[in-house]
Amino acid sequence: MAQKFYGFGSGRLYGIKPADPNDSNSVDSPQEFGVLQDVSISFDPSTKPLFGGDQFPKDVGRGTAKIAITAKYAELSGENLAELFFNEAIDDANGHDEVIPREVAAPAGGIYTVAHFGAPFKPLMVRSGVTGDPMRRVLTSPAAGQYTCDATTGTFTLNTGDANAATVVISYLSRLPGGISFDITNQPIGVAPVFQLVLTEFRTTIQGKRTLTVLLDACISSKLTIPTKLDDYTIIDFVADAFEGPTRVGGFSIGPAAA
Repeated sequence: MAQKFYGFGSGRLYGIKPADPNDSNSVDSPQEFGVLQDVSISFDPSTKPLFGGDQFPKDVGRGTAKIAITAKYAELSGENLAELFFNEAIDDANGHDEVIPREVAAPAGGIYTVAHFGAPFKPLMVRSGVTGDPMRRVLTSPAAGQYTCDATTGTFTLNTGDANAATVVISYLSRLPGGISFDITNQPIGVAPVFQLVLTEFRTTIQGKRTLTVLLDACISSKLTIPTKLDDYTIIDFVADAFEGPTRVGGFSIGPAAA
């Protein structure tokens, strides 16, 4: 019986990083591309026409082929990025980095200490509450419009004239407890995570509940874009290429869905 499927919506997309054969405690690690917007799977073989003395070819042969996958999704996951693109290990024990903009009433004497969990700590910007202009960081003895910062203690010191004038906005990068992080390291050429992609769609039609599943057994990501935009959601752009896995390239399935 012919199996048909009319797709509607973006479906669901999963990336599965296989278990590490050198780690007896490792298992397959699935990650969903959450809040999926759209997926494009392009099968792009090259062709070579054979010409004689006429305008149109006598034959066309298929040559090498490329499979390209593009996914756009909104749910940014550290595990997804670390395992499927950067090939890095997640650290869930040492906090997360955060940029904190804080408006403070400039204290008498010009000294203000911000709370921070640990390194890294970096001052980013101090703005005057009077003019809104950025202040300049100096090593010692700040004049009007200047400040110093002790990155060990998180202490900002302003000129006493600025300190007594108005509030200031202090922005800084700090390590805070909770969350996750991972480093981006400079790995050797050729090192990248290989993963399986699973795309599935589900619909209820006059034929009943139907499902489509596309499997690509071995993929490697070639591009990751995280574009921010004023007054809009960030939609991540993930690009990958598929190649031959242990026994095949992948597969298609269409059929009745489980109740």
